[in-house]
Amino acid sequence: SAVYGKRGTIAAVAAYTAVHLATANFTLIMAAFICGTFWALLYQKFNSIWINAISHAIWAVAIFILFPLGG
Repeated sequence: SAVYGKRGTIAAVAAYTAVHLATANFTLIMAAFICGTFWALLYQKFNSIWINAISHAIWAVAIFILFPLGG
C-alpha cells in the first residue's frame, strides 16, 4: 500500500472485501471492509506483513473461536 499510495490502499481494501462477497453474509463483508482498512493502514504505518499476519490470526481466533457471532 505504501508503494502504490492512496489508490493502492483503496484497491487492496476493495479486493479484500470483494473476496468475502461470495459468502453473501453482510456482517462478514462489513467486517472484511473494516478490518481490511485497518490492516491496510497498519501496513502503511509499520511496513511489515508480519504485523498484519499476527493481527489477522488474533482476529480470526477471537471472532471464530473465543467470541463467535450467532450460532
